[in-house]
Amino acid sequence: MGFNLDDYEPVAARLARFVERYPDGAIHTEIVFDDGVRGVVKASAWRNLTDPIPAAVDYAEEILTDRGGNSTSRVENASTSATGRCLALIGFAPSDWTKKPTREEMSKVVRSGGGAGGG
Repeated sequence: MGFNLDDYEPVAARLARFVERYPDGAIHTEIVFDDGVRGVVKASAWRNLTDPIPAAVDYAEEILTDRGGNSTSRVENASTSATGRCLALIGFAPSDWTKKPTREEMSKVVRSGGGAGGG
């Protein structure tokens, strides 16, 4: 079963809308696991820095590869994915809740042969 990559939003677009709506907000990412091959990053979003707890929290995992983006930047990729997923939880995603993954995440599916990128 294929999917249309155009239905998924880039993290940068979600982040821009978040900053516009919540100028006193914050996004924090942290590595929660990294064994040199597998890395997990947690992202937390606050609508206002004075909020006692984050409005949303989500995670992303990346695996070291021998080529491509994860050969050099798996932690950065996990951070970006976690941020995008976290922002989806507080409304910065398409109206279809099944589109929570970001375009970056779904592009990875296409590259691995797991889906179609067409319309």
